Amino acid sequence: MGPAVVGTVDEGETYESNIVKEAEEEIGLVGIKPTKGPKHRISDEYNYFGQWYKLVVDKPADKFVIQEEEALRVKWFTRDELIQELKDHPERYLKGMSWNLQSLS
Repeated sequence: MGPAVVGTVDEGETYESNIVKEAEEEIGLVGIKPTKGPKHRISDEYNYFGQWYKLVVDKPADKFVIQEEEALRVKWFTRDELIQELKDHPERYLKGMSWNLQSLS
């Protein structure tokens, strides 16, 4: 599990235009105005930058339009539930999710 949407920024795109495009393609959100979060460098088997965004959405999880090739499901967590999930089952989440959760506070 991981963030709601992700994407690779293509030539001519910005981080923000990419996240808006990916949110529409992957989970059906349109007309969003995300807030820029932290940007950090990831150095593992690949070397890249990750730009995080956050967005407040008041919509039931079952009302998202999911692109099945990109997303398994949408599930809402309270902050405390997600912190506990990350402690109990870190293997279910992308590396760095704990750091990103703290950074997006």
